[in-house]
Amino acid sequence: MKTKLLFGLLLLLGMSAKAQTCNSNTFNSPGAPSSCTYTYTSSGWENASGTPIAAPQSIDVGESVCILADNSDLIGSDKFKGTLYVPSGVTWSGTVDDRFTDATIVIEGTVNITGINPRFDGSTVYIDSAGTLNIPGDFQPNGSSVIHVLGDLDIAGFLNITGS
Repeated sequence: MKTKLLFGLLLLLGMSAKAQTCNSNTFNSPGAPSSCTYTYTSSGWENASGTPIAAPQSIDVGESVCILADNSDLIGSDKFKGTLYVPSGVTWSGTVDDRFTDATIVIEGTVNITGINPRFDGSTVYIDSAGTLNIPGDFQPNGSSVIHVLGDLDIAGFLNITGS
């Protein structure tokens, strides 16, 4: 009996050490962007030049937002089409006013979406093994959105998967 239990535990440990795959696609988080268009630290928001700014409101394709300290700002009230990065040990408890459209979201820490049911239209979300994404209500990723989950995805409402 002990041999079967030990073998079972080793088998489980061996399986959990493998990368996540889905339809033969392996989970490969892009990690942190090589540079950040907008960065939040404990000193506040700044642009890529290091100039202090208010929370960014229009994030286009090719731009990135790196939240490197706990924050609860509304970002992207106009649109969010770039990259959002939240590292391990950091919590962002904010919202995007409209939706993430063709965005890349990398969650190594904690993201608590507040106030809305977030829309992810054609976006790719990576929830790393230590990461958590908390959705306050229903969650319906649309279109060609892809959600990679190694960590925790907590949805308070209904999950409705559409698209591919």
